[in-house]
Amino acid sequence: MPPRTGFGVTIDGSPMSVRDQIKFYIENGKSFMLHGPSGVGKTGRVETIDPDLTAVPLWNGVLPEDIVGKVSFPDGATQSLGVGRADGDDAFAAGKKIPAGGVWVPPDWYTVLCQKCAASPDKKHVLFIDEVTNAKPTTQSLIFHIVLKGSISPSNGKLPKNAVVVLAGNDKADSGAAYNMPAPLFRRMPGHIYLEPDLADWLEWGAAPVAPGRNRVHPLVANFVANNPDCFYTTYNEEEPEKWALDPRGWTQVSDIIYDNGNVLRRELLANKIRTENTAALMAYATMPILTVQDVLTGNFGLNDIPSSFSAKLALAMNLRDADGAQIGPVRQFISQYLGAEILAVFESAWAGNDATRLAQLMAQNNRQGK
Repeated sequence: MPPRTGFGVTIDGSPMSVRDQIKFYIENGKSFMLHGPSGVGKTGRVETIDPDLTAVPLWNGVLPEDIVGKVSFPDGATQSLGVGRADGDDAFAAGKKIPAGGVWVPPDWYTVLCQKCAASPDKKHVLFIDEVTNAKPTTQSLIFHIVLKGSISPSNGKLPKNAVVVLAGNDKADSGAAYNMPAPLFRRMPGHIYLEPDLADWLEWGAAPVAPGRNRVHPLVANFVANNPDCFYTTYNEEEPEKWALDPRGWTQVSDIIYDNGNVLRRELLANKIRTENTAALMAYATMPILTVQDVLTGNFGLNDIPSSFSAKLALAMNLRDADGAQIGPVRQFISQYLGAEILAVFESAWAGNDATRLAQLMAQNNRQGK
């Protein structure tokens, strides 16, 4: 008998990062939803894939015409569209005709999205609908047709083929203002990604440069948080709220304050966000020297300079991202010897990015080392 064949698939059991999951859905044009507490970095994670995303926040009080547009009449009168119901059936999306003499006026986000998609037809463009669960069910219903059918209504507002809808929101356990999502919308999403505060992921994300001399997260803030992980994220109790709530977004805001103040630390500006005790600790930490690429090249370090925790080691590796092509060999050797293979892999990915020359350089070095 001839041998039986399998299903023609392979199994990859290696962990898949949140970034790679998000990238998969976007590049393949599949809608998905990000769940997680406020401040965990939902928007930032999507922006790493599409920095020019089009955002539609669904805060309470948003007007229907901001989501689905409105009808304009020759006499200058307008009429709102979308009297939503929890099951997603509303007067506009159900296909009912626009009143005689009226002309549909698309919402601003639709015009902007269409312009972006037309300008770059070979690129996927994200329509990011945020705060979905904090909107009332009647407001949530207005996005049913957009998410599930790829258009604002059956006859108006078809999304470009290279547009991808991404939802984001808090679960009820994370926000007292959250509503349950209607089952039809929840069930028809191709994917749901549940986010937790992830210090290592934030450190890698924050090390990326956004302008000359400026990273997403200031190295001082990144290293301080990495060495004090207990202050990275604190749960916000809506019943008994504290005056300060620390989270990835908050620390990124602290970073912006430092950059915008010309790298000058001002006690009051920092304490307004992270309280007096954390400000004092951060300012004390700022006086400590850190290992630089030049220190690594000259051997100007001792074992006491090597941190012990994974997050602190990762922060140190990210500090060395500004190594150039001539320096990368000794820097890689240092990271491999003192920080470990896992951190070296993260460092190499961050250092090379999408730069073909750097990728080739790393590949050549690995080949020489027999890897």
